[in-house]
Amino acid sequence: MIFIFAAAVVLLFIGSRPAKLGAFNRDYMSKDVTADINGLFVLLVFMCHITGYLDLNSALGRAWLEVKDWIGQLVVVTFLFYSGYGMMCSVMKKGTQYVNGIFRTKFLSLLMHFDITVLLFLIMDILLGRKPGLVKTLLALLTWESIGNSNWYITAMLCLYLIMIAAFLVFRRKNLYGITAMTVLTVGLTVLFIAVGRPTWYYNTLILFPAGMWYAYFKERIDGLVLKNRVSYIVSLVAASAVFGVSHMYRFVYFLVFWLCSVAFMFIILLVTMKIKIGNPTLSMFGRHVFSVYILQHIPMTVLKILGFAGNVFVYFFLCLAVTLLMAVVFDAVMKKLDAKLFTPKQKA
Repeated sequence: MIFIFAAAVVLLFIGSRPAKLGAFNRDYMSKDVTADINGLFVLLVFMCHITGYLDLNSALGRAWLEVKDWIGQLVVVTFLFYSGYGMMCSVMKKGTQYVNGIFRTKFLSLLMHFDITVLLFLIMDILLGRKPGLVKTLLALLTWESIGNSNWYITAMLCLYLIMIAAFLVFRRKNLYGITAMTVLTVGLTVLFIAVGRPTWYYNTLILFPAGMWYAYFKERIDGLVLKNRVSYIVSLVAASAVFGVSHMYRFVYFLVFWLCSVAFMFIILLVTMKIKIGNPTLSMFGRHVFSVYILQHIPMTVLKILGFAGNVFVYFFLCLAVTLLMAVVFDAVMKKLDAKLFTPKQKA
C-alpha cells in the first residue's frame, strides 16, 4: 500500500506545470484544478477505507498504516473547503435566488443519491445473507446509521446545507453577516454532534466549509497579499507550514486544535496550487465523481473480498478501484437524468 500511496502522490504531478520564476498560477481555484485535487484526495480516502479489508502485517503494510494515521481526517478537507468556496461564489453571483434553490438542488438531490446507494447496500446485504434490521435501515436512509456504507460526511453536508439556507435567508444580500452566521451555526452544529455522542470525525473538519466561504469572500485581498511577490509567498508558506506542524502534533488535544490544523493544511494545498498548475486527466476523472466513488466503494471492497481477491493486495486494490470507478460513472449518469427530471426547474413556455 505504501507504494500505491507514493504512486498517487506522483500522479498528482504528472501533467502538472510549475509557474515561471516570480510568477503564479492565478486560476488555482478553477474547476479543473479543484477537481484534480479532489481526485487525489478521494483516492486517498479509497486507500484508507480499503485498509480495513486487508491484512497489512508486513513492514511496508505497517509503514502505510503510519502514513494513514498521520493523514487521518485531513483526507476530507478539500471536499468541505471547495464546496463552501463554490457555494459562496454562487451566492455572491446569484444572491437569494441561489439560496432559495439550495434545498431542492443540493439537499434533496444529495439525500436522494445517498438513499439510492443505501438501497444498493441493502440489496448486497440481503444477497449475502445479512439482515441489518428495519430500524437500522431506516436510520441509514436518514444518514444517521450505516449498513456498510459511509455516512458521516453526508450527514454533515446535509446539516451544512440547512444552516447555510437559514444563515443567508436571514441575512439577505448581506454576505458578510451571512458567512458570520454560518460560522457560528457550524460551531453550534459541532457542539450538537458532541452532545449526542457522535464520533470525532463528524465534526473535526466541519470548519473547512465556512472557511471556504470566507476564502471566496476575501479571495482578492488574500491573493493581493500572498501573491504580491516571491517573499510574501514564501513567508505565507513558511507560516502555514509552521502552524500545521505544531497543531498537528497536538491535534487530538481538542477539536479546535484539529480545526486549526485542518485550515493550515488546506492553506498549504492552496499555496502549492498557486505555484504549480495541476492538470492530470486521471485525477480529474476521479474528481468529477467524488461523491459516487466515496459512497459506492465499500460494495466492490466487500464483494471482492468475499470472492477471495483480497489475498493479493495489488490485484484486489486495482480491481476494487476499477469496479468502483465504473459503478460511479454509471451511477452519476443515471442520477444526472433523475436530477434533471426531479430537481431542475422547468422552463416556462
